[in-house]
Amino acid sequence: MSETKNPGNPWIMLLLVLLASIAPPLAMFKVAPVMEMIQNEYAITAAQGGLVSTLFSLVPIILSIPVGILVSKYGNYRLGLAALLFVIAGSGLGAVSGSLSVLLVSRVVEGIGMALICTIGPAIVNEIIPAKQRGKAMGIFMWYISLGQAFISTLAPAIIGLTGGWRGIWWFTSGYSLIFLILWFTCLRGLRSSESVSTDNPAGDQKGNSIFDVMKNRDLWLLTLCIFAFMISIQGILAFYPTFFTQAKGLESMKAVRLTGMHGYIGCVGAVVSGFIMDKTGAGKWKWMGVIVMISSAVLYSMLPVFPATMAIIIILLVGFTVNMMPPLVYAIIPNVCGSPHDIAMAMGIVNTGMNLGTFVSAILFGAMIDKFGWSAAFLFSAAMAAVCALCMLLLKNSRK
Repeated sequence: MSETKNPGNPWIMLLLVLLASIAPPLAMFKVAPVMEMIQNEYAITAAQGGLVSTLFSLVPIILSIPVGILVSKYGNYRLGLAALLFVIAGSGLGAVSGSLSVLLVSRVVEGIGMALICTIGPAIVNEIIPAKQRGKAMGIFMWYISLGQAFISTLAPAIIGLTGGWRGIWWFTSGYSLIFLILWFTCLRGLRSSESVSTDNPAGDQKGNSIFDVMKNRDLWLLTLCIFAFMISIQGILAFYPTFFTQAKGLESMKAVRLTGMHGYIGCVGAVVSGFIMDKTGAGKWKWMGVIVMISSAVLYSMLPVFPATMAIIIILLVGFTVNMMPPLVYAIIPNVCGSPHDIAMAMGIVNTGMNLGTFVSAILFGAMIDKFGWSAAFLFSAAMAAVCALCMLLLKNSRK
């Protein structure tokens, strides 16, 4: 089957996809900086305020597999446009909301955009980047969540100062998404359709499989369990990072927030280093790289409770660099365990379900461990989840195509 070539420089296209993909994380993380303002305006409790934040993350859990099917049918270009449209509409609706119920509906709409982009983005990387350079490309793309969180945290005070309230952040997110909707529409029309097949991965049936056939893939479920355990291990820590350094290590609260914020920035470096290593070593060694990364992460998690407060920045940088090497690795392996290139989008939808579910339960489980057994036990729980992740990588059979 002939293949439609993507026009232009693939790395410029990757940069555009990365910047566009930041839009849903902007929407995801914009509640935290203005939580108190929203509570005061709508006279809601902390629990209700928490719902405003977490309702967003529930949507991708439900939609990840259906999104994978839709991407396989309609292609990355059209679904990418839809993702940005949902963020624009959701943020705009939230900006004009006059009640909590409308604001919650707006969060659901925005969450659909996130469900779409976390499947589309990695699929596009596999589509436009040659196989020998795909590792570092996936590492770069995986910046999108960390950068979204960093950007909105940095910009929120200035936006509030200019607009006088939290709604300005909603308008900013909608405007940012609109800009990249226009750029996506005009610059990414050459993305291959769902019927096209990459010559980098010619294995398997050209017609692809049904979702039920894809779900029979043993290695795919190992990757899903791997990313599920990974997200539990690290997202629980991140949810309580500033609290840990404040309560257990005696740091001043704002200093703890600034220090733990370094996790995301150094994580961008770790993700790219992971990609460069993947490109140099070849797919046959990727699972062993994953085992080493997660065993190292387990050791670092175990060390967190005993590290002195004066050396907090060192352990934060070590953890941030190491653990962020893992997500690009998982998403780079997905095409290698698929029976057909047409199955990749559906496979990513399944893996994303595990990722989003792990994110949702992580803080709940980590918090329960703190309440019942204390900080040290909670970090040991994260280390155990990292070990589960390493075991899943070790058990992979078909990861070296």
